[in-house]
Amino acid sequence: MAESKTAKWSSILSYSSGTTVGTQSLAESYGVGLTKGIPSGTEAGGFLGSGYFNDYAKSTGVLLESGNLELDFSGLSHQLIDGTTTTKVFKHINAFAFFHVASGANDYFTINATGDNAFTNMFNGESGNLRINPFATFQHLDYYGTPVTHDNRMIGVYNTLATGVPYKYMAIGYNESAG
Repeated sequence: MAESKTAKWSSILSYSSGTTVGTQSLAESYGVGLTKGIPSGTEAGGFLGSGYFNDYAKSTGVLLESGNLELDFSGLSHQLIDGTTTTKVFKHINAFAFFHVASGANDYFTINATGDNAFTNMFNGESGNLRINPFATFQHLDYYGTPVTHDNRMIGVYNTLATGVPYKYMAIGYNESAG
């Protein structure tokens, strides 16, 4: 049985404007962006030394008011299509995205890598503590794979709001068990 897996990361920002004076029109548009496929496979070495991806994890839920969601990339929760949950053990992460639906002007989450086993590799060796504003996402991309180790694997997502907020996340990476 042949199996095919694809993953793609995309980030695009665009602008356009138009002005009409009498019979003359002036239009301007510009965009910057990147869409890149991530190589799939079963070898951790991969193309040009890259870390192939071979698995993913996804989850949705509600982060309670003033709550903290701890994500462990060496045992990341994954919701199966039938609604049950399993865990995925990643050796490296190629891409990670966290989305929330907070929408008020002062509604925000923080993403951090603090405490025991903090995944500081995701933050260039720092702690993170990034503010994720309304309608925004946190995205991490490492085409070649950010290593997940026993002592470098945890990030926290903190809900600063006085209400619970729905969220979803997705991670793409290399899982030795996925084959």
